[in-house]
Amino acid sequence: MLAVALSRSSHSVELYHRYAQAFLTRGALPPQYPAWSLLPMLFPALLHLPYRTAFVVQMAALAAAVAILLPPSSRSRFSLYVLVGTGIIALDRYDLWPVLCTVLAWRATGRRRFTAAYLWLAIGTALKLYPLALFPFVALEERLAAGRLKPSGLLGGLAAAAGLLALPLLWSPREISVYAFALGRSPEAESLAASGQLLAHAWGVPLRAGFWDGSWNVTGPAAPIALLFALLVGVALYARFWQLRRQGRIEVPRAWLGGLAGLVLAFKVFSVQYLLWLFPFAALDGAATLLWIAVGLLSAAFYPLWISLYASRHLYLAQLALLPTARNLLLLLLLWRLLRAGIRNSPTGSQAVG
Repeated sequence: MLAVALSRSSHSVELYHRYAQAFLTRGALPPQYPAWSLLPMLFPALLHLPYRTAFVVQMAALAAAVAILLPPSSRSRFSLYVLVGTGIIALDRYDLWPVLCTVLAWRATGRRRFTAAYLWLAIGTALKLYPLALFPFVALEERLAAGRLKPSGLLGGLAAAAGLLALPLLWSPREISVYAFALGRSPEAESLAASGQLLAHAWGVPLRAGFWDGSWNVTGPAAPIALLFALLVGVALYARFWQLRRQGRIEVPRAWLGGLAGLVLAFKVFSVQYLLWLFPFAALDGAATLLWIAVGLLSAAFYPLWISLYASRHLYLAQLALLPTARNLLLLLLLWRLLRAGIRNSPTGSQAVG
């Protein structure tokens, strides 16, 4: 996989390179990523190597680091999920940096070093916002371990995250446009909201698809309802997994996995690399291996394979989101199975990760 990634061009890596050069020459921050994402983009630019080579090797080292941080029983499963679910995309994006932070937060939580866990989540949030969703799960483990919640750690972690996110605004107030763009963009073709629109399109609701806002998107009259549906599904999953963990019916990896999956499904965007956020905890959970492989294969079948083959040809609306819709439905089925297994379990106490 490393050899293939080194030998091919990548729009994302080229974009990262341009962002790094823009910062080094005129102090410009990335227009579509949190400002601290510049760190993994800048590092390869400072080495005396071709940028792509340095970036890909950096990401391969991070993938290995994440695997090493997992227990031996989970490493091969994690590697398999990454290989079939994201492949070379894992080495073309910087997402493994925040993934590393969430895994370090999981390890710190298992050792009851909650301050360190909050700090790792704060750093991960500065790189990509999604680790913010895990703060309530760490707070829950702290409460289960101590018998009560110590608000100082949670509030300190949230303050650190807020401070890191706000600090770049002093450098460039236009950084707020990154978040305005995320709120205002159309549903990406791989999102659950896009899947809802595709199902509505099968019943005759008009649908428009195309490439804008930097991705393949779908929109139409059903978009507001589909977005609300995706949000409700994601929030319900997040809350239910948190509740099952509070009741002691599931272990920490499954709780964090379900919470993050609910977050991803609620997003307007569900790019292939977002599976990297889930894979460490899916590997730790150890259940439904074949279903996770199927989810990964359906993701990879859409991007990069299907898009690479057909992006320049006539684009059929139903085809655009068909594979992601199948992936999303399968992911919902998988999460339902994990929930049902937790519901059947009687409360076993407040065991944190080991």
